[in-house]
Amino acid sequence: MKRILIISISAVLLLAGWVAAVQVRALTPAAVAAGVGVPPTQYWRMGFTVKPLPVYTGVTGRAVSAAAEVQSVRDTNVFFVFPAVSSRRAVHGASFYILNRTGDYAGSITMTLETYNYAGNLQHVVSTGGVDLQAATPLVWTKLALSDVGADRLVEPGEFLAFHFASSGAPAGSLDVRPVFEVAAGPLQLYLPLVRR
Repeated sequence: MKRILIISISAVLLLAGWVAAVQVRALTPAAVAAGVGVPPTQYWRMGFTVKPLPVYTGVTGRAVSAAAEVQSVRDTNVFFVFPAVSSRRAVHGASFYILNRTGDYAGSITMTLETYNYAGNLQHVVSTGGVDLQAATPLVWTKLALSDVGADRLVEPGEFLAFHFASSGAPAGSLDVRPVFEVAAGPLQLYLPLVRR
């Protein structure tokens, strides 16, 4: 009986130590920024330009591309949609590069990184603030500032990640911008129950 009790206590202590180790490695924005304890990373670069609504069926029949097509004269809302995920992913980082920018627009076009469900309903805003496409420096890779809230950086099954380009006014002008992207994301694995929601 004593031997069984000692084995049981040892098993509980071992499990408690494993849980503590997992908690130390919890995915926090600071850990992600430092690259500490981040699971294997995937880089998302290809997607679909969808307009005017981010409904996932909108990708049907569209060509996959590395660059978004944003034209001020055509639409007030444009989305660059990445393929949907089948398991939970965490966004660790995102960067953009403006390949080409011509023309002008009297208003502003702001870019944000967001998550949507298949019906096109906004779930979270992954980035902080917005990037003015007319003011952003072209031909330079620029890091996007991401939310400090862990839940904002998750992409759940049944959701997809998208860059949203929103015009401040009606379609007009001649602005034509072609940005490309690199999003670093990965599975949560043991970090799953520990992300701040």
